[in-house]
Amino acid sequence: MMDALRRGAKSWVAKFLLIILAGSFALWGVADVLNRTDEATLITIGETKIPGEQYRYELQNEMQNFGRRLGRPITLQEARVFGIDRQVLGRLITQASLDEKARSMGLNMSDDAIAEAIRNDPQFQTPGGQFDQSYFQQVLRASGRSEAGYVAEKRREMLRQAIGNGLTAGTPVSETLRDLIHAYSNEARSFDYFVLTKADTDEIAEPTPEELQTYFDANTQRFAAPEYRSINIIAVDPEALTSTIEVTEDELQTEYDIRKADYSTPERREVRQIVFAEREEAEAAAGAIADGKSFEDVATERGLARTETELGLVAKGDIVDPTVADAAFALNQGEVSDVIEGQFGFVIATVDAIQEGSERSFEDARAELEQSLKLARAETAVLDMFDKVEDARAGGQTLAEIAEANGLELVTIEKVDAAGNGPDGNQIENLPAGQELLREAFATDVGLENDPIQQRGTSFVWFDVTDIEPGRDRTLDEVRDRVAEAWRAEQEANALSTAAQSAVEAINNGEKITAVAGQYGKSVTSARPVKRNETSAPAGSSAVERLFLLPQGRAAQAPTAEGGNRIVFTMERSMLPERDPNAEDDKEVVDRIAIARSNDLLFQYVGSLEDEFDVVVNGELLRQLLGEPATN
Repeated sequence: MMDALRRGAKSWVAKFLLIILAGSFALWGVADVLNRTDEATLITIGETKIPGEQYRYELQNEMQNFGRRLGRPITLQEARVFGIDRQVLGRLITQASLDEKARSMGLNMSDDAIAEAIRNDPQFQTPGGQFDQSYFQQVLRASGRSEAGYVAEKRREMLRQAIGNGLTAGTPVSETLRDLIHAYSNEARSFDYFVLTKADTDEIAEPTPEELQTYFDANTQRFAAPEYRSINIIAVDPEALTSTIEVTEDELQTEYDIRKADYSTPERREVRQIVFAEREEAEAAAGAIADGKSFEDVATERGLARTETELGLVAKGDIVDPTVADAAFALNQGEVSDVIEGQFGFVIATVDAIQEGSERSFEDARAELEQSLKLARAETAVLDMFDKVEDARAGGQTLAEIAEANGLELVTIEKVDAAGNGPDGNQIENLPAGQELLREAFATDVGLENDPIQQRGTSFVWFDVTDIEPGRDRTLDEVRDRVAEAWRAEQEANALSTAAQSAVEAINNGEKITAVAGQYGKSVTSARPVKRNETSAPAGSSAVERLFLLPQGRAAQAPTAEGGNRIVFTMERSMLPERDPNAEDDKEVVDRIAIARSNDLLFQYVGSLEDEFDVVVNGELLRQLLGEPATN
């Protein structure tokens, strides 16, 4: 059993299990397991308990990770909008269910298996690829974890992986399914075609008043006037204020001195090292080098590849061990160090190349420094202005009055619809806060005080809706030209589609495509073979989709890739290369099928655990952790 579990923990399933299971409890609908349990425990599954503090920790980590991808921190409210709170809860329920399943089955991982997994973990290895206990402890301390806690979590993780591997490993992928997927992905079809344009159809006559009225009546909403809103806006942006701020030469010089390191590029060196466990080994190697052996000879004798001795092109501060860093940066190029007693063992180092550092002068950095200082002071000025504007609004002043009193520009939008267009149908340019402003403005009313919109840190936009013009149906006389244009476009499209369909029917009734094309003064082009996911101009996705539904020799028509025209085509030949079971793309297919099948099995299995175990979530504690008021 233990050997099987250890083998399972190393399989490919381990790479996907936690990701797959993270969302599995979304299938359950977390809300239906919310009940009361003991005060500090958030999740209870059989005898397995998850404390609320663990949920808080996991949620904060996910919020930080999401914020890094977004480029800014996110609030708890935003995390809930993105569903991060439910994802974390689902993941913890999933993990706890598997832990309880392992406990109920009496499964365990031996200490030897856990130790082996930790020793083989790259994050706990020295640059030479060797596990180091002191480095292991250092990494744990830096992440705020204890050794006992980490080992316990590693044990649970490996048991979960082993359970997943037991569910999904060992079943071969059907050859029939592989053949079907190969055929779908690799079949290519060639086609002959010609293109019809509106010039190939009869000219459309002017619409009669009755036709225009009928078309308008059927499309009234299409020509209706949208709701328009008039908006007053004040926008305060630090960059806009920088031109009003002065900085002295002394202030620039002081800032340069403070930030001098930012304008300097440190010296970098290509450093190599050999780490020895014992001083005697290191001294023997140093003696051999002194007697004429090269650093490379010693590394080769110890079975080290060049990549296992390289630290790369590094600055002094990039080297983790300061003792090694000091010694390496005291060497000349090509020189080998004496034995260095480092943190991770005894080291001999050498330098293959030296890249000199550089420093930008004050004059070179002056413009950047000036802009930076002005922007920093402008941000303070914006915050001061923010307080003034908010105080004035609290006192009942309108934005127009506030702008006049504080020398701010008042932007007045007379009429704008929810899409940002004016009554003339053109987009209103340079609208502060853009779509966010429109969304907020169309969710409020005249006379209501609205929260300012914050953009890019300390940029703020205030707005008042001063008037609302409701949407309405227009009369035909108001939009007669637009209606006539739309009617004509529809008639031309219908005529073109009818002509293309007539050509298709003629071909499918026995006429040659060349003869039918000749009736329109067109020549036929033979296109190169395409696969299902390709388009070959002028064929678009619609044409390619229909091509793969046609028997050989049959015709169809579709819009062209650029639109406006119609392509008439016949399927000429289907080609399918023989499947090579050893080809990389075939192996990728097998992997994708295996992953998809594993996903399905794992989702079903984890979902079934809800029936097997009594899953209870402390709803009151969860609400507290999410900042909601307590229920009575």
